Amino acid sequence: MKKLLIISYDFPPSITGVRRVLKWIRYLPESGWESLVLTVKPIRTVRLDPAPLAELSDKGVPIFRAGSLDPYRLTEKFFPRKTEETKPIGHSSERLKGAMEFLRRWVFIPDDRCGWIPFAALKGLTLIRQFKPDAMLTTSYPQSAHIIGAILKKITHLPWTADFRDAWTQNAEFFKPATSLHARFQMKLEKTVAKNCDILTSVSEPISAHFKKILGEANHKVHTLPNGYDESDFENLAAHPTAKFTLVYSGTFFGERTPRYFLQALSDLLKKHPEWRKDFHVRFFSSVDDSTAQTINEKAIGDVVRIEGMCSYIENIQQQMNAAILLLFIPPGPHSDVMMTQKVFEYLRTGRPILAMIPDGACKNLLSPFEGVKIVEPLDVEGIKLCVEDLYLKWKAGGLGAPQQRKIEQFERRNLTKQLAALLDSICRK
Repeated sequence: MKKLLIISYDFPPSITGVRRVLKWIRYLPESGWESLVLTVKPIRTVRLDPAPLAELSDKGVPIFRAGSLDPYRLTEKFFPRKTEETKPIGHSSERLKGAMEFLRRWVFIPDDRCGWIPFAALKGLTLIRQFKPDAMLTTSYPQSAHIIGAILKKITHLPWTADFRDAWTQNAEFFKPATSLHARFQMKLEKTVAKNCDILTSVSEPISAHFKKILGEANHKVHTLPNGYDESDFENLAAHPTAKFTLVYSGTFFGERTPRYFLQALSDLLKKHPEWRKDFHVRFFSSVDDSTAQTINEKAIGDVVRIEGMCSYIENIQQQMNAAILLLFIPPGPHSDVMMTQKVFEYLRTGRPILAMIPDGACKNLLSPFEGVKIVEPLDVEGIKLCVEDLYLKWKAGGLGAPQQRKIEQFERRNLTKQLAALLDSICRK
């Protein structure tokens, strides 16, 4: 059995960005690879859920955690919470948000987790010497993980796969350099990582195309390895539809990813057809900012829209299966074409109809061939209203369609992990 050192900032009990790595670890042994993990020590100011670790309980996976000096750990140290309640980062005060935005743009390079780099690099070097892995894999966001990989590659010459769950300099949400000098330095770091890794994987074709352009003749090392769904997560679940026309969103709202245009369309529709109000039930399994809560109050739709907050992964899937319609939000803007959220594949597997408020790009290209998926421009209030109206009338008549499940087997996690294992084998034979 070959050994793989996985370096990932996001890892349980953190709830963000963990499924991809978690499923790789679970299924890689079937292809002759066992894993050891280097991640960050948990930060209490970030919402935590230890339940996913149960998936690895019978795998004997060694998990090592390095400290960090990232801002959220410092916030925890100097401004501790008085209760055990944990909240998503997005709930910080406006003043703190402003300070963090300034530091992200001017100081933190490549991102606000750069304080993890020295601790993780030292720990990684120790683990490589102790366990002698056959290869290592770094996965982002944050991009700091790839800087750690580049350092360890330089010292140990270990075969290295750099995995991009999100874009780097194409990422409009996180790449906001203060000056052209900052931008050029980040681009140089991105190019250094791309050139020095042995394999580069990404979740979408636009991200892969970007790196192929950077690498030129060496673009053969770039591979698209999408996210997916794990059939085992659905084994003990069954749909329990409610009596209402229930629209569900599960995920996060941040930056420009907002439901305000959907809420405007919903408000307009219920004003036009007040008799429909008794049938509608919108549930956001997410945290929301003050502006979204204010919009709900201003539109007087608080009796229809319910903010449920974050829940466990399995509960999230169950709520998706119970829904009449699943909602998907991707904002327009620079490089929005690269965005491909993990929930898309879970949505498809549930077999529920999807209302996707998304711009042109990777996600739209994926969803367009599926029946049971309505796609509308994310800022088109009138278009959203027409889609919701059409879906409601079909629901009322008992004629809602659903995505064709036979097309999604290629996105099953076990199958995707075999592709990763083949790539790892290819660089270990060199």
